[in-house]
Amino acid sequence: MDTLASQSSLDELAAAGLLTDREAAAAAVRLRSSRDWARAADALLLVLGAALLLAGVVFFFAWNWEGMSGALKLGVVELALIGCIAGITRPGLPGQVFLLAASVLVGVFLAVFGQVYQTGADAWTLFALWAALIVPWTVAARFGLCPLLFVVLVNVAVVLNGQQAWHARFEDVLLAMAAVNAVAVAAREVADHAGRWLRILLLAGVLGPLSVLVMWLVMDEVSYDTAWISGFIGYALALGGTFAWFRARDPGALVLAALSACVVALTFIGKGVLSDEPISWLFFGCICVAVFTAAAWLLRRSTGGSRALPVPTAESGACHARQDQGGGPTP
Repeated sequence: MDTLASQSSLDELAAAGLLTDREAAAAAVRLRSSRDWARAADALLLVLGAALLLAGVVFFFAWNWEGMSGALKLGVVELALIGCIAGITRPGLPGQVFLLAASVLVGVFLAVFGQVYQTGADAWTLFALWAALIVPWTVAARFGLCPLLFVVLVNVAVVLNGQQAWHARFEDVLLAMAAVNAVAVAAREVADHAGRWLRILLLAGVLGPLSVLVMWLVMDEVSYDTAWISGFIGYALALGGTFAWFRARDPGALVLAALSACVVALTFIGKGVLSDEPISWLFFGCICVAVFTAAAWLLRRSTGGSRALPVPTAESGACHARQDQGGGPTP
């Protein structure tokens, strides 16, 4: 063939008798796979290009800051923001990327405004106001990076607020982060928004701080205060809720929870087993292997690991090819 492969060209070859039904179905499966890769690569390059352009805006201000007037600084950001807002009307992924860029430029505008007029506000107020201003766009967007940006901003605001306003302890900040991300996970499940990658990232934002908190409490031998009790109760609820809710929905979430449980359990065990003796490290290594093996076995049992994933065959490819042409699946 001297032309690019397409479904229509495959149909022509099959109609001419140059391809059997099995060969045409197998080629359709491979063609569809290549289209999926091309679509994913196109989306990735578009997002990376937008990220590089936004980084260029930030570095432009950093390099030319002293030579620019206040009006010029604000005007450049405003023009870029207006251009992104105008681009939101484009259908599909380009419009969503413009929406993400506009959300980022809101923060750039707030940072430039604060530097030009020297408002003297704490850093956490910048991120809190930034998150508050992009709430409508985050709710309206059907693009997973927009809610992810919002959650990251809220987490940064919570951490900085804990340091600058509360003067909170390390464990209290971790509990606050876990609570914020737990609300984000619940909102994502209710809205069924974006792909499973967003679910995994948000869930990591819950289990990660709680795991660090529990391990730190164990290794630091702190007293049994409110943070100690709250950390263990919160961690137990997070693990139980993850296994209960995602058992039939997302095996990846179960793997993340199991990994967290293994690390925390090994922290407990290592504290009592490890010593200056080399044999203790060998013994602990054997325990690590046993713990992760048991976790893998339990995951396989809980998710029905004996069921194999369907493998595309020629017959299934023919069925999908007929569906792509508008027909229904064959019995």
